[in-house]
Amino acid sequence: MTRHWLSYALHILDTIEDLEHWRERDLTAHVLAFRGVLYSLQTIAESAHKLPSDVKKQHSSVDWQFWRDFRNELAHDYMTVPDVSQIQAILEQDIPLLKAALQEQLPDWKSLKP
Repeated sequence: MTRHWLSYALHILDTIEDLEHWRERDLTAHVLAFRGVLYSLQTIAESAHKLPSDVKKQHSSVDWQFWRDFRNELAHDYMTVPDVSQIQAILEQDIPLLKAALQEQLPDWKSLKP
């Protein structure tokens, strides 16, 4: 049975909330936190890939191809880890766009959580 796309969207929004406090922190001082952020971004990217195309088309501000490519890079080229500045840029620029798109799609998303 295939999961409904809402479960992926809710995962993305939950994970973004978890990541938001790392936006202002020095990830170079926290190696395990950096690895956790990378894993969280990978699961966000995988979930973003599984959203339906009609949802993606409604939100052209999100670079959906970036998320797909980023996920593939993290999953398949794991020996080439993005540096901290790249991750900070994603947290500061790409994550807010993704969050805004999904919150627009699901304004009452917190009430949908199990």
